[in-house]
Amino acid sequence: LSPPPAAAAEPATLVVVFDGSGSMWGRPDGQRESKLVMAREGVGHGLAKLPPATRVGLVSFGHRRGGDCQDTETIIEPAPLDVERVMM
Repeated sequence: LSPPPAAAAEPATLVVVFDGSGSMWGRPDGQRESKLVMAREGVGHGLAKLPPATRVGLVSFGHRRGGDCQDTETIIEPAPLDVERVMM
């Protein structure tokens, strides 16, 4: 008997959950940039390190209704990495 063929490995999936609430426009003490700008830069740096086959999705909360962080929206369903699309 021979072993069954190895199943193709599924690419990793990552869902970025982004705080889009109004508080993200604030600046941490001593910082020139807002939390929003700093978070976007961090996401961009992280995405640049991912293998191209990684499936990436984007969810945001608090960006459509002020003061309602339970307001979530799936902006991008997990799909093969497209840094430009995620960073729009």
